[in-house]
Amino acid sequence: MVAITAVIAGHGLFRPDVVGTPVAMAIPAPPRLGDCALSVPDPVLQITKGDALAPSVVLGPCTGGVAGEIVSVTAGRSTARDTSIGAIMGTSGDCWAAASRYVGLATAGGVADLPAVSTTVSTTTVDWRPELQVRGQRVAATPLQRAAGRDWSACLVRPESLGVYLGSIRGALATGAAPAAYGNCSPSLDPWVQSVVPCSYPHPVERLGWTMIAAGSLSRQHLDASCRALAARLLRTADPTYSGVLDIVATSGDVNSCMVVVRGSARLTGSLIGIGDGPLPLTT
Repeated sequence: MVAITAVIAGHGLFRPDVVGTPVAMAIPAPPRLGDCALSVPDPVLQITKGDALAPSVVLGPCTGGVAGEIVSVTAGRSTARDTSIGAIMGTSGDCWAAASRYVGLATAGGVADLPAVSTTVSTTTVDWRPELQVRGQRVAATPLQRAAGRDWSACLVRPESLGVYLGSIRGALATGAAPAAYGNCSPSLDPWVQSVVPCSYPHPVERLGWTMIAAGSLSRQHLDASCRALAARLLRTADPTYSGVLDIVATSGDVNSCMVVVRGSARLTGSLIGIGDGPLPLTT
């Protein structure tokens, strides 16, 4: 046994040298405004873990499907974090406000609205709230980036469904166009049916905005005119009916809704927000 032990120990003393070359590791820089996220953890995980710290995110090219876009970046880690459910879920708070501004919405008092969207008909001003809804989500540097001194935190804009989409939502209400995932579309021609489908799914109706006005304070004619003005602005065209292919419909009640409805049997397969002079995404 002594002899065997000596042989094993001696063998360990005469191992050949390991030859290697140190290689520098490429550590990603902090993201920039407009960069795209390919994968983002579900914000619910932050609640279930009781952790308000933003999760890491996988960034990549914007040419394919993306899960969100960077709307603001801060060096280091903020010490004052909003740990409310609304802030973590991205429906309120500073990150949600940054996401709203990125798509062209103004924010005040926890409400997102189009800047200067109010339309005055007769003597009544109608303030329409766009149905384009966004979430904000905080993300942060990876542990490797933090260890290398490249700590940062940022905010993402994501669709309400938290799904993956094509294109960019940047400035959709002013200069861009809304990816299908951000629209509010319905499979039913009944304006009172509140069901929602992804706008990439064939649908006859897209809801553009909503408002609340006192009953009887606005005539049917003026409500329709105001809805049409909203549709012209969001679709960015002087003729939101596209020569009669679409109807612009306003519902009246406790909550008024303005929507685009396809005539006939054709169906839309995308959001019309920002469509401008482009072809309508129609399918039969």
